Parts: sequence; C-alpha cells; structure tokens
Amino acid sequence: MPGQWKTAGVVAALVCAAAWTARAQSQADYNRLLQMDSTYLQYKGAGRWREAEDVAEQMVVHARRTGMPKNIELAAVDYIALSELNLGNYEEALAVYRQVVAGCSAYRPPTRQIADALKGVWFNGLNGVARCYRSMRQNDEAIAAFGAAAKYAEGAGLRAEAAAARADQAHVLIDIGRVHEAIAQFEEAKPVLARAAAEENPPAAMHSYYANALQGLATSQMVLGRYNDAEPNAKRAIEICQRAYGAHPFTAVAMKVLALVYSYQNRFADARAYYEGAVEIYEGTVGKENPTCLGIMNNLARMYLFTGDEQRAFETVRFVVEQERARFGKGSVQTVESLINLGNILFQIDRYDEAAAYIAEAQAICEKELPPDHPTTVECLWLQLGNDQLRGGDRRAILAGI
Repeated sequence: MPGQWKTAGVVAALVCAAAWTARAQSQADYNRLLQMDSTYLQYKGAGRWREAEDVAEQMVVHARRTGMPKNIELAAVDYIALSELNLGNYEEALAVYRQVVAGCSAYRPPTRQIADALKGVWFNGLNGVARCYRSMRQNDEAIAAFGAAAKYAEGAGLRAEAAAARADQAHVLIDIGRVHEAIAQFEEAKPVLARAAAEENPPAAMHSYYANALQGLATSQMVLGRYNDAEPNAKRAIEICQRAYGAHPFTAVAMKVLALVYSYQNRFADARAYYEGAVEIYEGTVGKENPTCLGIMNNLARMYLFTGDEQRAFETVRFVVEQERARFGKGSVQTVESLINLGNILFQIDRYDEAAAYIAEAQAICEKELPPDHPTTVECLWLQLGNDQLRGGDRRAILAGI
C-alpha cells in the first residue's frame, strides 16, 4: 500500500492511511473521494485551475458530510489554496493556506500512518504561505516563511521538500539582489531534487521542484553574465517540464526563463519565440489573463519592439495594462511595471504625449508605494525626464546635442 502513494494525489495518500484504521466510514464514500481526487489531478495536470478548484470544494463538502477524518478535509483544502494561487488570487490563497497550517497544527492524528501522511499537507501549507508572500512582493515575509517551511520539512524528514523550499527562498534572494547567496542555495538543492525526481514513481510535484531549482540557477548565472552555464540549465528545466507535464504552465514558466537568458544576450528573435510559446500555453490552459502570463507578455512586448514590430509591442503591453487595472485596480503597485513598459514603448516610437500619461500614472504609484531609491522608482524617473525633454521637440536634434 505505501508504494502506491507516490502515484496518487495527496488526498489519495491520506485515504490509504485512513482506510487502514477506519471503522465506521463506508468504502463507497472513500471510493467516491478517490474518484474526485483523480478528476482534480487531471484538471491540475491540464492547468485548468478553475475546474480543479470546483472539484476540490466538492471534496471538502464530501469529507465533512460523510464524517471522514480531519486530515482528509485538510488535504482537500490545500488543493483549493493551490488553485487560488495559480489563478493569481494571492490574498485568497494566503488565507486558505493559513487555514491549512492552523488545521494541521491543531489536528492530533489517531495513527502513525496518518501522521506521516499528513506531513506533506503541512509542508504544502507552510510553503504555500511563502509563495503567496513572494507573489505579492512581500520579500522579507517570503524569505522568513520559506525558511519556516524548510525547517519544518527537515524536522519531518522530508529532505527533498526542504531543498525545494530553500530553492524557492533563493528565488526571492535573486529578487532583492543577493545573487551569490541564491546560487549557493540552488547548487545545494539541485542534487537533492535531481535524486528525488529520478526515483521510481516520484510525487508529481518533485519534477516541478527540480525544474524550479534549475530555473533559479539559470537566472542567477544569467545575472552574473555566465550565459554558457545558464542556457543548459534553462533548457534542462524545459525538458523536465515537457516530459512530466506537457503543455502546462510549469512548462511555460521554464520557457520564460530560457527566453530571458536569450534576451540578456541580445538574441531577441530567439527570446521572442520562447515568450510566444509560453503565452500560447497559457492561452490554451488558464488563459492569458493569468498574472504570470501577463508578466511574460510584458517581456514579449519588449521583444516585439526590439525586433521591429512596434504595433504588436504596443498592443501587447496595452492588453497587459488593461488586465492588471481590472484585476488589481488603477493605481495599484502591481500595475507599475507594465505602465512603465507601455510608457517606454510609446516613448520609443515618438508618441510622447501618450507616453507622458502612463509615465505620470506610474510615477504617482512609485511615490506612494515605493522608496525613492527603489530601482523601479529610479527607472520611472529617468523615463519621465527623457520623455519630458523630447516631448514637443525634434527627437533627432535633441539626441544629437546630448
């Protein structure tokens, strides 16, 4: 029985553990839950997170109605949190992940088997909290939360999961410029996750953990100009995701990393092709409106500009701005990068008056939400100064005088 856990979902594993000690529950009730678990995993594998969340909610209701052990309900709630996270509903996901952590902390499993099976759910809850913080750009909170997840996993004997949390934490270190520290953590996590992913019937998430570490390592190497090291790591991450998940958002994110490596080398046509492939995957799964896809489209717009397709650059980033305003609200800090990007594209094609409006909106957000020395604030200020200087003047004459 334990060997079957690796091929099934978290809920299936817990059902196996609970079934050994269950007395009152009907076998038909467990079988029904296993069917729903299988359906959830199919939707998850296809990146169809809305349908996956609907099934997870049905699982919670079924577990409560039939009086199943609390651990099974918590595993299904964890599914809901993961769906919300992948839909870009970070506040909602954070609240649900906290419920999972609190529930695991309060629960007293009746058997050793159930306690062991619950460890994965508890780790998912802790790591999910950290992932939400990172998605909301709360970097200090994310670093601490990933550390807490890794510490729990180490204490619970979940060595691969601990390495995955450290790799996630290293991604945040890249975000705040601590690249050398990040590389050290990725290098430490990489062999642990490679071994775990190579085991017979590893948990499905293990492939994404390994790919995530490779992507982070590639990104760190890219920042340091080590392109010959970065490119094979990025390509390996794509191969892992394609083999394990197919046309899935995990694969799209891996493609995004390789595109970024190419863009750093001014290989804009190559970067454009991989960004377009990533967007195509999102469009066929969770939709282009997904926040991660919008970030990829922001980068794709720059590649359109650099490869001479100015109109597509403008249309792409305008779509991003519209979607982010609709999701987060006008004036939200989550919109500032796309506003700067749109202002810059308009600036580059000599549409200075239109550029000024978007740059001013971005500058107002920076002044309200970010410190004066933040890189985004500085970038916005320089763009505003350049646009103001060229606005209403002869671009060539002004640039010639600089």
